[in-house]
Amino acid sequence: MAPHWFGELPNGWICGRLKSLGWIINGSTPRSGEPDYWDGDVVWVTPEDLGKQQGAEILESARHISLEGLNNCGASIVSPGAIIVSTRAPIGHLGIAKTPLCTNQGCRSIVPLSGSSSRYLYYLLFAARPELLARGRGSTFSELSSSDLGDVAIPLPPFSKQEAIADYLDEKTADLDALIEKKRKLLDLLIEERTALINQAVTKGLDPRVPMKDSGIPWIGEIPHHWMIKRLKHIVAESISGPYGSSLTKSMYTLSGYRVYGQQQVIPDNFSVGDYYISAEKYGEMSRYRVFAGDVLISVMGTVGRAAVVPDDAEPGIINPRLVRYRPKSETVDARFMQMALLSDSCQAQLKETAQGSTMDGLNMSILGDLRLALPPLTEQAEIIWSIRNGTDRLDQVRQAIESQANRLQEYRQALITAAVTGQLDLGAAA
Repeated sequence: MAPHWFGELPNGWICGRLKSLGWIINGSTPRSGEPDYWDGDVVWVTPEDLGKQQGAEILESARHISLEGLNNCGASIVSPGAIIVSTRAPIGHLGIAKTPLCTNQGCRSIVPLSGSSSRYLYYLLFAARPELLARGRGSTFSELSSSDLGDVAIPLPPFSKQEAIADYLDEKTADLDALIEKKRKLLDLLIEERTALINQAVTKGLDPRVPMKDSGIPWIGEIPHHWMIKRLKHIVAESISGPYGSSLTKSMYTLSGYRVYGQQQVIPDNFSVGDYYISAEKYGEMSRYRVFAGDVLISVMGTVGRAAVVPDDAEPGIINPRLVRYRPKSETVDARFMQMALLSDSCQAQLKETAQGSTMDGLNMSILGDLRLALPPLTEQAEIIWSIRNGTDRLDQVRQAIESQANRLQEYRQALITAAVTGQLDLGAAA
């Protein structure tokens, strides 16, 4: 039975500890209240920097510190070639320093010793992520200490083999990364096509031969001659913003009961997710905020302007303070058409223009009520909804297939790296 996460090793390889490959250097943060410690020339890497970077090489950070800040916080400069690993919130982000830098306390640097390949060490830690995560400790957040990091068991081939493995993985992962990037670009194009399909349908209709007229609204442009422009407040029978202030707080939530709907459901348009509830007594007190099938909910704080229609099978519940609820006039507008129109570029442009003064941190009922929508007759709305659903369903099927391909490539990349750094892969045969 294999004693370690990497299994049996080939002849000539040994089982060592990570601390045998390099010096482990801790990071630190200068005092935030000392302006002279900040905005200097020293690259100062955090877990967030590692999580956002593209590729392995680290050349920059979101924030810099000064030499004075460096000298007064206990951090140390590491040279190019050091491996930077996040060891808290979260554990396991990686990079290779390509410039002198230091880190905060959420990262540790591993400076390879003579006879250790920096690139092999990077790939080795990539493969060892599950082991690093398993060693994390802490009740508030999981953290990997220097000693626990240094004690991670590692497969250690001769230096020449380390370099050969790194060369092989540089080439193979570059090819895989190029394929994955192509898949991502295809996904971006599908998103653009999906958006264009909806924008065209809800502002121009389905028949390109129909006579057009100027809507009088720059964001909308021309619309079919028989359509009308209506303000949102004129096509809804009822509207209400979410509970204000202390009338509903998270301390009032329960483990079961009646649902509390918020951005968690509206942004992805998925009412099956979420676990916020209130008691039957509280539900009775907040009856004016209840939602019903066909209501249109709009997010008005943080991520603003997202819209969703409450489905027929939604559990009874209320909206939270980050939403507003509209009940469309059924004789004027279909809820699904209203949702699609609200999510269109023309409506989003109106929101950005009218809410600039509030920096888009929040919307109010006045701004939303004045939104102008291009409105066809109800029968035509139904045709547009059907057409959009058909078109987006087709695009979503293609998107799911491409996402599946990209995920399989990522899984193969992970498996390839693990096999190479643990000696499971015969590089002579693979080459």
